[in-house]
Amino acid sequence: DTAKLAVDGLLSLARQHGHPKVRIRFFGGEPMRDWKVYQSIIRYASAQTNGPEVEFYLNTNGSIMSPTIAEFLKQYRVKTIVSIDGIGQVNDQFRTYPGGLGTFKQVKKGVLVLKQAGVTLHINITLHRANIDHLLEVVDFAKQMGAEDVGLEELCFIEDSSSNFSTDKETEARKVLEAWRYGRQIGMPVLGSWSGFRDSPQFHGSLHYCAGNGEEICVDHNGLVFTCFGLPVSIGHVSDLQSCFRHPMYEAMALRLVGNIPACEGCEIEGPCGGNCAADIFAVKRDINAVDEAKCEFRRTIARTLLLEWAKA
Repeated sequence: DTAKLAVDGLLSLARQHGHPKVRIRFFGGEPMRDWKVYQSIIRYASAQTNGPEVEFYLNTNGSIMSPTIAEFLKQYRVKTIVSIDGIGQVNDQFRTYPGGLGTFKQVKKGVLVLKQAGVTLHINITLHRANIDHLLEVVDFAKQMGAEDVGLEELCFIEDSSSNFSTDKETEARKVLEAWRYGRQIGMPVLGSWSGFRDSPQFHGSLHYCAGNGEEICVDHNGLVFTCFGLPVSIGHVSDLQSCFRHPMYEAMALRLVGNIPACEGCEIEGPCGGNCAADIFAVKRDINAVDEAKCEFRRTIARTLLLEWAKA
């Protein structure tokens, strides 16, 4: 009932404001554990006949997959993002079943099932100390599995950036660029929020870091609504979406645009960066308009290199 209420609210808002297309993403924990719920919601949303068009995205660890599920994902064109921590033992240091057995063998089977069904597949990895030296292996794996791309993202939503999982940003930038170059060599795009430069004269819309800045909402199993899955501040309940959009946190996130973040003023990548992740900085400083200078320098380092290499090419 909660999921249907969320879909009804989303579609109603889209029709009301004339949006021809919306996205529904299943995320958080492991969606496949509630697969029957999500399967029914995909069918329900797809059966609507008076618009808008609905795109579906699934974020999963890939350990729970079957040919039947994969065929369903293919039928409804569900773009599927499989998150791993690395290949083989690198992954299995962190991703295990309750008995301690590593998940990678099963994940690989699941990815092969998705590949065989022709599902649009993306591989995603969160960068940390244990996998930073093994990124090329992930790029190779994505190529072998027929993935569209590899997403490399910084460790986020942690209160202490000196965590045992964190890497120093100079090393992280160097390794990310190494993976990006390698991906270009073998024809596997390596992407991330660090690579999202916009051609401003052709860009239509607000300049911000991500859709969490006023263009999406997240609904949990209890019907609580958030601006972002990583920002633990509820802005209301799905039964009354209109009031959610009047919540101070929603308004603050919607206004977190390029030019509205004092800490970013004058930065050389202020526009393309969009202020970095609000939920990430909120976890550290409880202020969505603050910045983490180490992460800022990571992005500036990558930006300079990418722009120079693109110019040479």
